[in-house]
Amino acid sequence: MSRRRPILTKDNVPIAKLTTFQNKGTIPHVVVIESESDLAQIHTVKKPYFILGKGSNTVIDPHGRYNTILQVSPSYQAPVANGTEVHVGAGVSVKSFLDFSVASGLSGLEFAAGVPASIGGMTVMNFGCWGSDMAEFVDRVQVWTADKGCHWLNHTEMDYAYRSSSIQHTPDTLVLSVVLQLRTEQSDTIRERIHRYIKERSAKQPIRDKTFGSTFKNPSGHFAAALIESVGLKGVSFGGVQISERHANFLVNTGDASFEDIQNCLRTAKEKVKETHGIDLESEVKFAS
Repeated sequence: MSRRRPILTKDNVPIAKLTTFQNKGTIPHVVVIESESDLAQIHTVKKPYFILGKGSNTVIDPHGRYNTILQVSPSYQAPVANGTEVHVGAGVSVKSFLDFSVASGLSGLEFAAGVPASIGGMTVMNFGCWGSDMAEFVDRVQVWTADKGCHWLNHTEMDYAYRSSSIQHTPDTLVLSVVLQLRTEQSDTIRERIHRYIKERSAKQPIRDKTFGSTFKNPSGHFAAALIESVGLKGVSFGGVQISERHANFLVNTGDASFEDIQNCLRTAKEKVKETHGIDLESEVKFAS
């Protein structure tokens, strides 16, 4: 009888390898789910742990309560198409998935082109732009929870709203894979749209820098970037963090950003916008702290 291999664990991992913002610090343990057989060993992972995708919308506090990060490997479920239905693992990157979409002639997620995220992370936060979001394409989501084990949530159970899903309110829910309903289209047309979106995103956002994407949600009737710019903070630095000169709703790690620098920057932006406009900015970026 063969012995089950141990669950993959990496020790003392730099945050720079876990998030796109790459602030200073290390995490003691990173546990990677590579296959369904690993799910039987999650109970051995010491709590509390933080579930992370590719870290493009997350800031990690190296001195916070999480000593362990839990991730799903890109190899957990490679994209597989059945007609216009695609089953894809949560750990698969947007770029890899769009390469698959072009090769398969399946359209839908081009709006995410240029975003260094995972399919799982995009699904949980209901990422969207240019009039589209993940809720438009998600049919069902495979998850694991301690009480139910591995099971599926249908679209209705995801309770999608602007930058929100039911999973955001159940942080111990691990997203394993997603079934998407896409559309057939010529590969050349899909490829051209991807290139156009990347070009547009590059022209407006600092996507080549160390950043975690949009910092705040857009308040009803307003744009967070315009509010932050109106209070004179565009381009201002707080230690190793700068409010981007290209887009005021993006923070950039200028080389040596700490978690404290990020907190100071966000606190200042919230206070100034509240004082000037009476509007409470709500963070879009998530915190492992």
